[in-house]
Order: sequence, then structure tokens, then C-alpha cells
Amino acid sequence: MESDISNRTLASLLVIAIVVVIATTMITISKMQASNNVVTGFATSQQGTATVQINSSLSILLTSTTVDFGSCAPAGNTLTLESNASATPTSCTGGTYPGQMTLLNNGNVNATINISSDVNATQLLNPSQAGGEEFYFAGYDGSSACAGTLTSTWTSFAAASTPYALCTKLLTGKSMGIYYKLVVPPTAQSGTHTATITFTAATA
Repeated sequence: MESDISNRTLASLLVIAIVVVIATTMITISKMQASNNVVTGFATSQQGTATVQINSSLSILLTSTTVDFGSCAPAGNTLTLESNASATPTSCTGGTYPGQMTLLNNGNVNATINISSDVNATQLLNPSQAGGEEFYFAGYDGSSACAGTLTSTWTSFAAASTPYALCTKLLTGKSMGIYYKLVVPPTAQSGTHTATITFTAATA
């Protein structure tokens, strides 16, 4: 009999404990739902990274490559031809005036630009009597492309294949123009005369 009472007591206590646990759990869940706290086993926000490294790229592009002075006749007189003239000189036909080469810095770093010609004035015009012939260049910057020193006055290609400073800091993404000037003596040899102009760049 005592054993039965003891077992009944234990069973009653177990039932009471279960009820208390269930009630406590329900109350806790109810409070958490009331405060909008949702218990889950998953994160709702994560972060990652995307990385790229851009290297320096030094690059120039001649977007306008030709200057044409036209067909000219000295006729006993010295001709002065400037490619930035507004019209074709009276002693010439054809050609393109004003005419210029256009150099673009298409890299992502600023550039120092040098210019050279494969011939000087005498070699270009090949006069029967040397003297008086001249070959010049000058930089033109109408868009503040050259943030350094610009050679904007007529400068002679005194020596062939020799680099001359054009712009000490051509900004990335910017273009500048280059004009040319010829002084043609009456003894200049007839025929087509061509100079090859080379631009070189270094990081400014």
C-alpha cells in the first residue's frame, strides 16, 4: 500500500513538472513572439568582398596621323608653309589647312612626350644648294591637356632622329595637337618629300 502511494506521488509530481515545463515554454515563446524575436538556426545577413588590382598602363595613340602641305611651287622665291594656316598658300594647291597631328594619352598614367623626325630640313627638302631650308614643330593645347611644360613655339628638327621635348605632362585621357612649319628654298628638289614623325612616351 505504501508503495502504491509512493508511486502515485511520484507520478503526480512528474505530471506537475511536465505541466510546469510546458507552461514555461509556452510563456517564453509567447513573449518572444510579442517582441518580434524569431528564433531560427540561420543567419539573415552575410558579407563578402570583390577585389581587383589595376596596374599602371602607359599608352599613347596618334588619332590624326598626317599633315599635307599640298603641291607647292617656289618659283624662285622662298616659301614659308605653316600647317596651322587658315587657308592654302597662294603658291600651293591642295593640302589640308589648318592641319595637325593629334596625340591622345589613352593610358591611365600621365605621360612625358618627346617628338623626333627621321630627317632634318636639308635631308627632307634636298636642295641643290643647302641653306635656308627649315623644318619645325610646335605643340597646340586647346583643352588644357598638357599640365606640364608645352613646347608651343616653333622648334627646329635640327638633328635627325633626335628626340625633342613636346609636353612634360600629358594628362591621361587628354589629346593635344602638333603643327608643322616648312621653309622651302627655291632650290628645293622637285618630287614628293616625306618625314616620318615619331612620338615617345615615358611616365610623367
